[in-house]
Amino acid sequence: MTAPERLNEVQDVRELLTVVDRQPAQGAKRETARLRLDPEKDDEIHIPELLKTVGNKTVELAQRALYERLLRTKYEGRSNIPYHTNFIVAANHASHLDMGLVKMALDDAGEDLVALAAADYFFDTKYKRAYMENFTNLVPMERTGSLRQSLRHARSFLDRGYNALIFPEGTRSMSGQMADFKPVIGYLALAARVGILPMYLHGAYEAFPKGSTLLKGRDVSARIGRFIEIDELESLTQRLVSR
Repeated sequence: MTAPERLNEVQDVRELLTVVDRQPAQGAKRETARLRLDPEKDDEIHIPELLKTVGNKTVELAQRALYERLLRTKYEGRSNIPYHTNFIVAANHASHLDMGLVKMALDDAGEDLVALAAADYFFDTKYKRAYMENFTNLVPMERTGSLRQSLRHARSFLDRGYNALIFPEGTRSMSGQMADFKPVIGYLALAARVGILPMYLHGAYEAFPKGSTLLKGRDVSARIGRFIEIDELESLTQRLVSR
């Protein structure tokens, strides 16, 4: 059986588990070999450590200024943040403002946050890779090719204690309305045994929708919901997974 072409084609947890279990090991080896032999990888841009340190501090200050000064940002439900354990944030997605908004909403817990981002969009050139890998906490997630490899890569960060941001819709909304969630977040939560922290982002679409180059509004907010512990998730999905 060939590897699935897109994550979006998987419709439920059982189908996702079936796809991962049936993915041929040889196919994963061929995918790894392809990545290693990619000639573009030989010409990567090296960022000196000092420049990386200064750049990260600059990006952090610029991000804080954006959400605390330029935008009128409000946060609700910070008391729901589980500081006792790491977790997956599940948030709606309609703007490039969303990743920073989630990180700012999490306050200190946002320091250990990585965001899963489409490799073919954010890491498709050596210039983007140089910036994303050195000055952001984005982690590449393949939308084509080896699904097993992408899920393993994402889980490795959760296993090391990081918090992870996943947009379950899979891509930014074109209308601002939430689309159906994909099952990847459920699979990762169960596989890594971490809970899910739901978050609703409001105003980001109106302020900076897909395709925009300038801010169109300033009022954005993040509402943090009740944390769903892994034991509760396993109880809710036990009958589904065991079928």
